[in-house]
Amino acid sequence: MIQIASGLLKGVQLRSPQAPGTRPSGERLRQALFNVLRNFRWGGSTILDAAAVIDLFAGTGAWGIEAASNGAGSVAFVESSKPVLRVLKHNLEIAARCFEKQGLELPGMSVVKQDVVAAYAALPLARVIFCDPPYEKGWLERILELEARHHRIEAGGLLLFEAAAREKGPEKPSDEPDPSRASDLPARARLRAYDRKNYGDSAVHFFVKSRT
Repeated sequence: MIQIASGLLKGVQLRSPQAPGTRPSGERLRQALFNVLRNFRWGGSTILDAAAVIDLFAGTGAWGIEAASNGAGSVAFVESSKPVLRVLKHNLEIAARCFEKQGLELPGMSVVKQDVVAAYAALPLARVIFCDPPYEKGWLERILELEARHHRIEAGGLLLFEAAAREKGPEKPSDEPDPSRASDLPARARLRAYDRKNYGDSAVHFFVKSRT
């Protein structure tokens, strides 16, 4: 079992899938990250306040449910594994009951039952995208390429990408952009590497979407 680390649903326990290759994000990592997000301003409020959020490689749904717990207005969960989807559905039902018990309005929560590559172009525009893919499989470049093509993040919004701490972040961009070079992908996606936070064996890369 894992539990929500912060916000209105803090302490709520979620089911964890037993499917091979699944790796739920740790509670301490999520708690540390949401402490950062609570201080990330969006106009006169925090960036998650009433925000549209996307949880890629949703798994347990912990990232997206944590966002709902911290004020997100809607969350789209993208997951393709049938065994994992059963666990995700169970966890969303738990979250919905907890909101109801507290007399709180339930944020919009939808599940996209497709793999990330197939789903990305049709995803709603989001202020924040969480991405927690399998480690060390080259997913950072693929996500940046998808965002460069389809631009699903609002101007000023965030991409939060979880990776193994030993994985390299984006390379320094070249002086003469070349679409074939991985180092130029953030610029093509209009994403600026903003920060990197290490939490034990994991790291979260922060990217900010350009407003121009």
